[in-house]
Amino acid sequence: MLEIYCTIFSAFVDIWYYFMETQIMAMDESYLKSLAAFRDRGNDREEFVNAQSKIFTDVKLGGVRSCLAIGPGEGRYEIEFIKHFEANISKSIGIEPDHASAEHLRTSLRSSLPGVESHVFETTMQTGRVPASRWIL
Repeated sequence: MLEIYCTIFSAFVDIWYYFMETQIMAMDESYLKSLAAFRDRGNDREEFVNAQSKIFTDVKLGGVRSCLAIGPGEGRYEIEFIKHFEANISKSIGIEPDHASAEHLRTSLRSSLPGVESHVFETTMQTGRVPASRWIL
């Protein structure tokens, strides 16, 4: 069941990244500004809340101890997701290529999840410039 959710989420992320990359190139604006414009036009917040409720109902996540977020932007949804089982989470790793988003994510993680050891790397999965020791979740 979890594989189905991951596949659906992965497809959504791929489409979303394609859209965002196209918009950024076309508008020559910052990623965060483009992301805000994208969110203003859609109902992704509502869809996220519905999907999250279904996941929490269908999947037992009580044993989750760490989180890997790939391309989380400023971490708006990831932090909300992690807060549902915050007592269990001890470590979070974020991989975000956009500098402004990575900075915002670092700040948000520190303030929203102070008891969680968090690392944010400004890189892409393709280049993978993350020390091997940091991948241990």
